[in-house]
Amino acid sequence: MENIRRKQWLSTAERYPAMSETEKERVQKRMQDWAKLSPEQRAKARDNYRNINQLPNDQKDLIKKKWSAYANLPEEEKQGVREKHKSAILLAPPPSPEESTNEAPSSVNQ
Repeated sequence: MENIRRKQWLSTAERYPAMSETEKERVQKRMQDWAKLSPEQRAKARDNYRNINQLPNDQKDLIKKKWSAYANLPEEEKQGVREKHKSAILLAPPPSPEESTNEAPSSVNQ
């Protein structure tokens, strides 16, 4: 295990006794989910996290809104999104009226 990851795990272990039951359950669930991932999936998750952390704050906020929109969907709709491999962009909130007046219609002359 890399030294930085070892330190992160030790830090989590030190905080664990002081966590509420809800927090402990969340940590345990995340650890179980992480343990089920293949090494390739873990590497991809780390890369995605690293890439997202390097984005400007406005783009980070947009991603958070998309995840929030996805999280608020009923389970059936979430499953449909996963099955159809729809991009998170489809879950983005509609553009503000200012944005929509600046964009040219894409269906013109088609």
